[in-house]
Amino acid sequence: MAQLAEEVEVRAQVGPAGGGQDGGLGVALGEQAAVSAIAGNVSLESTHTSEQECSEPEHVAVPLCIVGAGQHSLCLVAKILETVQEAAEIIDPHGCWIERWRRQFAALRIPQLRSASNAHADPVDQHRYARFGTLDEPARLAITRPLNLVGFTHLSMRLFVEDHHIRHEFSLISLDRTQIYNGPFEVPSTPVFERFSRTIIQRYHLEDAVTEGLVTKLEPAPPTDDGSPRCRVTTADGRTVDAEHVVLALGSLDVKNIPPWAQDFYGRAPPSQLIHASDIMTAANWDVPTDAHVVIVGAGLTGGHLVARALSEGAARVTFIARREVNIKQFDLDLEWMSNRRNKHLAGFWSLDDEQRIRMLRRVKGGGSISPEVWARIQAFVNEGTCQVLEETDIACLELETGRPTLYFADGEELEADLIILATGTVVHAERHPLLSQLQTHWPIELCPTSGLPKLTARLQWRADVPVYVMGESAALQLGPGAVNLMGGRAGAARLADHLRTHLLAAMQAQDSSFQDGSSNKAEMS
Repeated sequence: MAQLAEEVEVRAQVGPAGGGQDGGLGVALGEQAAVSAIAGNVSLESTHTSEQECSEPEHVAVPLCIVGAGQHSLCLVAKILETVQEAAEIIDPHGCWIERWRRQFAALRIPQLRSASNAHADPVDQHRYARFGTLDEPARLAITRPLNLVGFTHLSMRLFVEDHHIRHEFSLISLDRTQIYNGPFEVPSTPVFERFSRTIIQRYHLEDAVTEGLVTKLEPAPPTDDGSPRCRVTTADGRTVDAEHVVLALGSLDVKNIPPWAQDFYGRAPPSQLIHASDIMTAANWDVPTDAHVVIVGAGLTGGHLVARALSEGAARVTFIARREVNIKQFDLDLEWMSNRRNKHLAGFWSLDDEQRIRMLRRVKGGGSISPEVWARIQAFVNEGTCQVLEETDIACLELETGRPTLYFADGEELEADLIILATGTVVHAERHPLLSQLQTHWPIELCPTSGLPKLTARLQWRADVPVYVMGESAALQLGPGAVNLMGGRAGAARLADHLRTHLLAAMQAQDSSFQDGSSNKAEMS
């Protein structure tokens, strides 16, 4: 584990309108933040000095271990680094930030985000916006008028757009200002959002903060000297990390949702005939079969993107099958949950019992949906005659014995295909998840009987006596309907950051005290 890096304090002051370091806008950070990298993530080569040592799995002890290096993890780490920097271990199979996200977007050829411009991992942004609201009218106009970016409610994204002259990289969404929703009205392109995320990584010097590793085991570890519980994290190569606090910032592709009619075939049929969308998103590369009839089952946004990719890259035709009428909406949640009424709705959500929350989660999300922009692309293919959309269609069974997959529908019709893609989503169930199920074995908690969601504490802790925390969709009972998206990442980070900072500061003080005691002993001996 690397030693603590020196903490660098960044100070900025709010200057007069037209001055300062923020592009002449008169707004500066005004926060004191530790921007050094989170330490403790050096390569194995740098921690071993002999061939014999290199052959043995590494074991380290840290105050904090974060499993996953996606957008939610970045939200948390950046939020913590606003005020404190301490040793931590960030483990991800790819060994770098947001790589899984990048590969998913690349596999689906997603041109722009569905989330609006105020959804991102920048923790400083909310403070800038809060300060913006306290400025007098001349200072406020000095910020808004030169930018001319109507709809951008978060200044960090606005400044990024201005500095890089990339106004054209943002697309207007198909919504009008109403009493329910009054912006933002623009979504960033995928390349721009990735670049913006990289600036956050660079600002906090996190480029080398992620250790490559696939976490395969979670179990109790020996407690600390003062009796505090710890969790042992083990990776596929045998490396172990004993952490006083573990955060699981896990993605949503771990447990595939396989329809009953496909369960006897998925995994046994060749992927050239039957494949799940998450297999495409995690594959190193996947090619669309040329001149083929591709059937895509599942009318959510993933399925919509796959329709566009298949027909753009060589498929002869695509049949797009939905169990119900295709749901077209701008965001993955109802507008009320994306507007300034969000906090009011969350307060109502938190007043419900767990089963009522489950019902609200289902009602607000409403199953899979497609944005108007993606639906317009699908309709263009329909008009060309290369795509057929079958709504309210139930599949009864699948047959592969003929050499080509054949779907049989509940109404007696059948459809032959060359390839069937299951765009049927994933399952969030603690007992079926490879890591959450281990937590349930070692530290059992109550799960929602109708959903399998874990009943976490309000702090997103697995159990009050267990130092493990959960972010993402598995925390939906606490975070609400947006738990899986970027705003859910910000909300989860807000709940965890202050609590973890307290413990990290204590660890820093303990290490400083130990270092000073050691120095004093050496001085006395000399």
